[in-house]
Amino acid sequence: QKAGVLEFVGDSQGIGEWLKPAHARYGQVLGDIRSDKFRATLKPIQEQDENSPELEVKFKNMMEQFHPVMNYFFTEKHRDPMAWFAMRLNYTRSVAVTSIVGWVLGIGDRHCSNILIDQITGELVHIDFGIVFEEGQRLRIPEKVPFRLTNDLVDGLGVTGVDGTFRRCSEHTLRVLRESSALIMTVLEVFKHDPLYAWTGDPDKLQRAQGGGRVDLAQSATVQEKADRVLSRIRQKLRDDLSVEYRVNQLIQEATDVENLAKIFVGWQSWF
Repeated sequence: QKAGVLEFVGDSQGIGEWLKPAHARYGQVLGDIRSDKFRATLKPIQEQDENSPELEVKFKNMMEQFHPVMNYFFTEKHRDPMAWFAMRLNYTRSVAVTSIVGWVLGIGDRHCSNILIDQITGELVHIDFGIVFEEGQRLRIPEKVPFRLTNDLVDGLGVTGVDGTFRRCSEHTLRVLRESSALIMTVLEVFKHDPLYAWTGDPDKLQRAQGGGRVDLAQSATVQEKADRVLSRIRQKLRDDLSVEYRVNQLIQEATDVENLAKIFVGWQSWF
């Protein structure tokens, strides 16, 4: 049997726990549609054909009637301009760092319950790393986004969106990771020789992530081969021939691509 340690993250809540009621409050003033409409509209289409072009059309139309509200989180917490600015800056930096590190390690399943926000500092806290090393691409409905950067998360970054502090912090994070690639790979190589470490996702976890269904388990490879493949992919990301600026821009484009967000599993709640 498997065992582990459970830790509660104090002074935090899932971003979905704040966003859903916030959309209900501010959406009434803005004349928005209810968030429930997304699931009710997209789920039947996705169950029939997960690649249906209709998903993108419906998603885009509904998003035009669903304004992001994440920026209100900081004004609700602080009326003092300096405290507000400091909290939003913490948020922006944490989004950048966790996004780039998450991409390098292939952390998936970043739905609204797996990302918490610290209600004191404003920083994002990621939990539940059961789907890592790009295992999200093997789900029944593959995750094509490198990290979560939805409209609401972008809204919290301020008026410059992805082109201000977020981009600079993302580039700095990737630059530091590249410079430390030898150390990172040395640490990961240690896990390669750990007989208890799982280099592929738990089949049950992968199936539960999207409510059951088909999963590409690819069990033919040995543990050693799986470990080598994972480490090779991480090494490739850290020793990229593309410039830091180009790679970060590419990742942002993929993460905010409407088609990718429209066709991701509805439980991921890409409208938040």
